[in-house]
Amino acid sequence: MLSVVSRRSLSILAAVCCVVVLTRAGLAAPVAWTGAGDGVLWQDPANWSSDPALPGPDDDVTISSAVVSAVTHGAGTTTIRSLQCEADLSVTGGSLKVAADSEVSGSMSVSAGIHVIVDGAGSEWVFSGAVSVAGAWLESTNGGGYSAALLTSLSETRLILRGAGATASFPNLSNIDAARLQMYDGATFVLPAGVTSY
Repeated sequence: MLSVVSRRSLSILAAVCCVVVLTRAGLAAPVAWTGAGDGVLWQDPANWSSDPALPGPDDDVTISSAVVSAVTHGAGTTTIRSLQCEADLSVTGGSLKVAADSEVSGSMSVSAGIHVIVDGAGSEWVFSGAVSVAGAWLESTNGGGYSAALLTSLSETRLILRGAGATASFPNLSNIDAARLQMYDGATFVLPAGVTSY
């Protein structure tokens, strides 16, 4: 027969094991920019509350303009759950992928040849600030989409939309120059009436 102390010990052990299992199950976790590292580069783990780890696939990432004015993603294949970024974001190397609704309210700049991806049915990546994507790849998979109210030009840009419900809303787009627009598996893109050159 177990003593009262032994029973309590087993209960505590079971609770600890349960916490460990839940932690390892990959539940969505908030990760915030702290800027405690170099203060600029996405790839510096010390800039994140998740230090020593970089944000990963289960993380909801926030970058506050009260903490930093501009962040650069310069290398590496990055997949996160979502992104809420108030600062200016430059993706100059590697790739950046989100899997749930996300927004960059600062300026968004993606260098030529660099991929940004939104993945997931109904997920939308909103660029609500100024946008520069000349020569970049904007991709959606499994029905994800883009919205960029201030985007006016697609110059040598690759826009690739895949899956039913995948779409892109660029209401102020006026110029398409040597861009490639590709839609697959039920994806749609309506050319804005203001486009005068393509």
